[in-house]
Amino acid sequence: MKRIARYSAYLLLLVAGCAALGLPQPQTFNEKIAAAYTTVTQVRSVAASLVGVGKLSPDDAQNVQNQATHARDGIELARKAHLTDPKAGAAKLDSVTAILNTLNNYLKARQ
Repeated sequence: MKRIARYSAYLLLLVAGCAALGLPQPQTFNEKIAAAYTTVTQVRSVAASLVGVGKLSPDDAQNVQNQATHARDGIELARKAHLTDPKAGAAKLDSVTAILNTLNNYLKARQ
């Protein structure tokens, strides 16, 4: 289990490092949607791994999982809103992305 936690932590740092290195960031709305869904998956995985190695309490991990679920729902709402009002959909996706970034930062601090 420690190996999985370490792998997840490295994956999270790698993703953050890619952004810092100036590697291509998602540009289109659909790319941003895909990146947001990927981040939800990463947040869930890292939270579960941190519980496994005792760096995150089960209650804390459940809170992170609940917030990830809400973020996933927000991504879907943004996608639907974008169909009729692209500006509103993009704004919704931006706010969900900010929440996911906050969750990521919280988990990084726990590693």
